[in-house]
Amino acid sequence: MPNRIEDYPPDVMEKIFSQFENEAAKVLEKMRHSLSMPEGNDFNVLMNLVAQLAIRNPYIRETINKFQTDVIERISDLALATKERWDSITHRMKEAGEAIDESISYEEVKNFHDEKRYTIEIANIRNIRLEMTGINAILPTLASRKWTLVVANDASGYFIGCDRPVTLIWTNPKLQGGFYPPGHGMKSTEVVFPVMKELALVGTFEGGDRVIEATRRIVALLNSRIISFADKQVFSSRPSFQFMGSNNNIYEV
Repeated sequence: MPNRIEDYPPDVMEKIFSQFENEAAKVLEKMRHSLSMPEGNDFNVLMNLVAQLAIRNPYIRETINKFQTDVIERISDLALATKERWDSITHRMKEAGEAIDESISYEEVKNFHDEKRYTIEIANIRNIRLEMTGINAILPTLASRKWTLVVANDASGYFIGCDRPVTLIWTNPKLQGGFYPPGHGMKSTEVVFPVMKELALVGTFEGGDRVIEATRRIVALLNSRIISFADKQVFSSRPSFQFMGSNNNIYEV
C-alpha cells in the first residue's frame, strides 16, 4: 500500500523520499571517492540518512504496529469486561452524537471480540507521522556524536549490510543485556552503520572524529554486529565474508 497523505497526490511521499535518496546517493558517492567524512550540508544529509534508516525499516514498523495493536486489544478487553461498562461507554458515545447500532447486543460484540473475528490495520499515514517524529527525535543526537569512519579494502575484507542497518548498543559491558535498552541520546552507547562495502560509520559521544583503516578483525567484528541485528536479510557484495565467532575467532562464509 503506498504512503498517502489526504489532500495531496497519492505518490507525494514517495516523491519526497525519492528526492532525498538521490541527494543522499550523491553524498555517499563523494565519501567513496574521498574516503572522508562529509562536511556542511553533506554531513546533514548523511545524518538524515542514518536517522531514516534507523527508524524507517520493516522491523521498527512491525514493532510499532504490534504495540499499537496490543493497546487497541487491551482497550477493547477493558471496554467489554462487563455489560455495565459497555452500556456506559455506548451511552456516552450516543450523548456525543456517535451513531450506535442498537440492534447488535453486548453479547454479540463480546463474542466477536473474544473470537478475534477481525483484523486491526494501522493506517500508513499514522506510521509516517510516528516515523517522522522518531527521526526528528534522534537526529540531533546523531549529529552530536563523534564519528569514526572505518575504511575497508581487499586485505581487510568488506562490510556486509542487512535489512536493519543502523545498530545501537551499550559500550559499557555492565549495561549490555540488562533490563534497560540503550537509547540514541544516552551516553556509553555506540551506533554502527555500514555505509557501503568499503565504509562503515561508528558513532559515540566519547572520543573524537577520525578516519581509520580497517583490519580483518575490525571488519569481522562489525559484520558480526550487523548479522546479530538483522531481521530477515543479510547482504554481501562478495560471495564470502568474514565474521567474529563467540570464541573471538574470525570465520569466513
